Amino acid sequence: MVHVGDVGARRRDPVYVSYRAELTELMGKAGYDRLVELCEERLASRLPLLAPHPADPAVRRSRRSQRPRRPAAHR
Repeated sequence: MVHVGDVGARRRDPVYVSYRAELTELMGKAGYDRLVELCEERLASRLPLLAPHPADPAVRRSRRSQRPRRPAAHR
């Protein structure tokens, strides 16, 4: 089993592959099979595999800049 950050590992199986037995027990075979379909679609999409965490300061800054501005309160 390989965890995120294992630099020395040659083969890096995705977590859903490494934890197949545990996930199948938790989700059932049909649920796990659907998970595999979704994960394989995602991997085939060639989108970045890592997404920024919402608590990351850079993400918070960019979200603030995308919010619509409220009109200033009248005094």
